[in-house]
Amino acid sequence: MGKRSSPTLDAFADYVVEYCDPAFGDYIGKAPEDSDLDYDWLVPTEDAWRSGDRTVQCAAYDPNISRLTRSLRGIRQ
Repeated sequence: MGKRSSPTLDAFADYVVEYCDPAFGDYIGKAPEDSDLDYDWLVPTEDAWRSGDRTVQCAAYDPNISRLTRSLRGIRQ
């Protein structure tokens, strides 16, 4: 991933599959493809990337519930 401009969306997506999929499985207790849950991800803006931010955040959610009231950790759904 280059230092001046942020990677392409495809490069971020490849990174997400490599790192967020296993993290999802560890956290939820089921692989994403076997789960009723889903996850989304956020990447640094172009300005943040130029400033050195390399943080990719992945967040699990239940697509059938608009507001979670508890943690999804270990839920195995």
